[in-house]
Amino acid sequence: FDDMETLISMTDNDMKDLGIPRGHAAKLRKSLRAFDCRRTYCSDYSNAVQQQIEPEPGFKVSTCTGASAVPSVEEKSAVERSWARIQDIGVTHFGEMLFEEFFRQIPETMALFPAEVCDKYWDWTVDVRHATSRKAPVAPLLYAKVTNLIGASVIGLHDSQCLVQALVRLGARHATYGVKEVHLGTLAKALIETLRTCLGENF
Repeated sequence: FDDMETLISMTDNDMKDLGIPRGHAAKLRKSLRAFDCRRTYCSDYSNAVQQQIEPEPGFKVSTCTGASAVPSVEEKSAVERSWARIQDIGVTHFGEMLFEEFFRQIPETMALFPAEVCDKYWDWTVDVRHATSRKAPVAPLLYAKVTNLIGASVIGLHDSQCLVQALVRLGARHATYGVKEVHLGTLAKALIETLRTCLGENF
């Protein structure tokens, strides 16, 4: 392959045509997803730091750095297992479920996803008739990106200091998009409910 983009864009059929055994293909997909998550995490962190965006007045940022904020080895392992399950479900599908729950809990946030945003993050492989029949904004690639950022955070648990700095900057940047503190709290609740639904008895 000439570049990583080509390798990452490989489909299951491509791997089958190349004669890659099923087990090896599964391991390759897992490694590529991890690579893509690290790349997304590092890219967003770098961009946020370069922009040096500060939170808007009144936008509170948690600065908790005590021992209770650092997950234990067992907690990290549990989070990683949950992330692996999400990958099996599919990052786009999980993202759609997450935002459906988010919009259900706080419908007014739909206004944060105008037509131009949905157009930017549209996936032309989606069934248009099905997608446009829904009242909620449809932005499959954005939903997948958000899910991948969750995965990047899972990977970042092994470097919590860098992770916290990156997430603070990302939160500050999204404040300029009209995101409020209450939205983040609701999104956290929606994430918990979505994980509960997807993980079932393993939650």
